[in-house]
Amino acid sequence: YMGKNDNVDNTSHPTLNFLHTEPTMSLYPSLELLNQGQMAEAQIRVEQGQQGQIAGGSASGGVVAVPSAPASGSLYASLYGEFDDSEWMGMKPWQAPPQAVQAYQGGGAVAVPQQNDVVSIKQGVREVVVAKNAKGKIGLTVKSVSKGVFVSVVHRDLPAAAAGLRFGDQLLQVNGENLAGYDSKKALNTLVKAAEAGPVKIAVRDRPFERTITLVKDSTGHVGFEFRKGEIVKLRKDSSAARNGLLIDHQMTEVMGQNVVGMKDADILKILASHGNHITITIVPKVLFDHMCKSLLSATVDKRMDHSVPQV
Repeated sequence: YMGKNDNVDNTSHPTLNFLHTEPTMSLYPSLELLNQGQMAEAQIRVEQGQQGQIAGGSASGGVVAVPSAPASGSLYASLYGEFDDSEWMGMKPWQAPPQAVQAYQGGGAVAVPQQNDVVSIKQGVREVVVAKNAKGKIGLTVKSVSKGVFVSVVHRDLPAAAAGLRFGDQLLQVNGENLAGYDSKKALNTLVKAAEAGPVKIAVRDRPFERTITLVKDSTGHVGFEFRKGEIVKLRKDSSAARNGLLIDHQMTEVMGQNVVGMKDADILKILASHGNHITITIVPKVLFDHMCKSLLSATVDKRMDHSVPQV
């Protein structure tokens, strides 16, 4: 620990110098994309080194040998040519993703595919303004968990859904009133009372119990897990799900940003199949999910839960 008045000469402290000069590593949505990005970056470094040797020659006046690419012009073949007839993690290692090819040709850093705003879980707190509809409803059911208040149902076609609230969001304040320590009934009454007086300002933390995982479909269109009533129950060995750290005993809450809580498994499968090669799912530990949905009738969730994709 260092006080604010402590003076430190960073230039004479090798550890601090290392911390200041170490480049920041890129974050990738999946292990497959991380490996592809690393291969592209390695090839860029090889090419840059080769160009430097051609321009200035080596220090010893000799020639530095650099692996040469095959006639096909493949981006990765010079690094992995010995695997021409095999597959690596379900993908040909020398088939560069379009983002990597574009970045390589431009001579810059490899582009990292980013999750869109609908899929990603954001850090920090946002404010949401909700007003009751003509029937006096805002469309939220809440649950107290660990002294916090969380959204357990967002009712379809009601103001809370239109405002972008989602299953698992933590409600911190209602019109400036802190909700920490409130039980479910007191928190709901606070919301109802505030809505009767006019538009409600809600401070929200985005789904703190949940996390997203991006998976890559194999040649058969599968990502390698089985689920039952939305719960992850089995992982296939050496699949994208296993490689990327998906866990059993977790509940799917969203697929590509679309709420799937209360959906039939057949409908979730249709959503998974309708998207492209990369699928991002949002999950929460099953024990937390069960607690948040405790006392809710399945019919209530099935018929009333909003399953639209939030607008951000």
